[in-house]
Amino acid sequence: MPKIVNHEEYRVILLEKAFELFARRGYEITMRELAKELDISTGSLYHYFESKEDIFQQTMEYISKKQVEILLDRIGKNKTPDEKVKLVFDYILQNENFFQNILFLAIDYYRQNNCSHPDQIIQEISFFYKKNIAEQLGITQSVVASTFLSFILGFLIHRILDPQSNDWEGQIGLIRTLMAFLYTNGQTN
Repeated sequence: MPKIVNHEEYRVILLEKAFELFARRGYEITMRELAKELDISTGSLYHYFESKEDIFQQTMEYISKKQVEILLDRIGKNKTPDEKVKLVFDYILQNENFFQNILFLAIDYYRQNNCSHPDQIIQEISFFYKKNIAEQLGITQSVVASTFLSFILGFLIHRILDPQSNDWEGQIGLIRTLMAFLYTNGQTN
């Protein structure tokens, strides 16, 4: 009797494994190499995804959405903005390698495409993170959400360049102070 496959569940498994492969090998990996590493035929991989760019885009979207859902679950309801900021950074630190891999992949994708058309995938991921940051922290001004995301990205890069640095608590404290100031002075609504 043939094995019954839930195609959506299998596609999710492929996306999770593809993220690990992209994180390890970068965007330059070929569909043939992806198929081999995923233990699936190249034809079957094309059944699920139109191209390498398609699997990359779906992987980035799925993984980002999954991580944001986990974070939102941890934040919960009825927290002050300061508590939310602290929880966001606690989560980032606990999952630092994951978020650094997202950053590396975005940069690698941009580089591999000769900086010519990363706008769709990279901008969608950036917008997704900004939108969720804004919603969770009660930020209505786009510039504030963009600044918060820029701080997070800078924080991740700083941790890559200087992993032994122990001033991250001071950096997080500074952003918490800034956010408290913005809330107090109505700059977030």
